[in-house]
Amino acid sequence: MCSSNKACSGKPVTVVITDLSPGNLYPGEPAHFDMSGTALGAMAKPGKADQLRNGGVIRVQYKRVPCKYPGVKITFRVDQGSNPFYFKTLIQFQNGDGDLKAVALKQAGSRSWMPMAHDWGALWRCNNGKRLRGPFSL
Repeated sequence: MCSSNKACSGKPVTVVITDLSPGNLYPGEPAHFDMSGTALGAMAKPGKADQLRNGGVIRVQYKRVPCKYPGVKITFRVDQGSNPFYFKTLIQFQNGDGDLKAVALKQAGSRSWMPMAHDWGALWRCNNGKRLRGPFSL
């Protein structure tokens, strides 16, 4: 909910946040979110979305809530930069607290799981310098 701009509706809305901005951009602030135009527009008074989107840094009150995607299963989207030696996936629609602590990849014919590195937001990558063998299990 925002209230620091005249275009703010003052009404709470729920938006999906997948990543915080790099630390210490705004010293003394507990968090800094780079929000989409859609998310900012949802917090605006009717007809004032563009004014709020162009408002620069806007203070918001926030609290964490569980993710709810009724009827939708978790999805894994392969990033377009993936290749035989590098695999990156976008993980979406995880219900619950939304925090993935770890993701691992198992290659075709393997019995072991290879830990993936958290890239940013909901993106996870595997880059061990060796050719990867699909299909994969995550």
